[in-house]
Amino acid sequence: MSSMYANELDTPAPLAERPLQWRTAPKPEPAERQLLIEVAGCGVCRSNLHMIEGEWVDAGVPAISPIVPGHEVTGRVAELGAGVSDFAIGDPVGVQPLWWTCEECEFCTSGREHLCHERKITGEHVDGGYGEYMLCYAAHTYHVPENLDLVERPPRCSAPVLRRMGRSTSSRSVPATPSRCSDSAASAIWPSSSPPSSALR
Repeated sequence: MSSMYANELDTPAPLAERPLQWRTAPKPEPAERQLLIEVAGCGVCRSNLHMIEGEWVDAGVPAISPIVPGHEVTGRVAELGAGVSDFAIGDPVGVQPLWWTCEECEFCTSGREHLCHERKITGEHVDGGYGEYMLCYAAHTYHVPENLDLVERPPRCSAPVLRRMGRSTSSRSVPATPSRCSDSAASAIWPSSSPPSSALR
C-alpha cells in the first residue's frame, strides 16, 4: 500500500503541548461513490481547535484515534471510486465539513442534510484534510473554478454558506470565496518541525 504524510491527533491536549504529529500513514483508497483528493489547501477552523484541545471529548469527538483533523479542504481529484460519474481525475474540488449523510431521512430529502442524525463530519468522525490525501463522498464534494488558487484561497465549503449564496448543496459547484486562517492558529497547528515540503502544498 502507498503511503502519505498526515498531521495526526492521538490524544486531545492544549495546543501548547503540540498534540498533532506529522507521520507517515497509509494512503487511502476510494470505495464506491468516493473520491480520493490530493489536498492542496486546508483551513484552520475554530471547531478544529475545540476538538484538538479536548473540549468535545464528552460528545464523542474525535470519534477515532488517531484522527487527521481539517474540514475546509480544497484539492484535485486523484482517484475515482466505483459509481462516480460527475467528477474526473484532476478536477479542482472543495470538500465541505459534512462528509457523509444517509441521503434518505426527512432532513436529507428536504435540503437539510446537515441535520441528518446519522451524519459524519470531516476531520471529526473520519480523517480530514491535514494530510496529503483524503477520502470524500462525491455527494458532498463540490466543483470549484479552474482558475481558483487552491492554496491561497480555499473556499468555505459548508452547506449553510452555500445556501446563503443561493446554491443548493446538490449543485456541487461553489464560487471562489476566500477563507484564510490566522497566523497564530496556523503556527499552533503546524509548528516549525514540519514534514517534507511534499506534504505542504
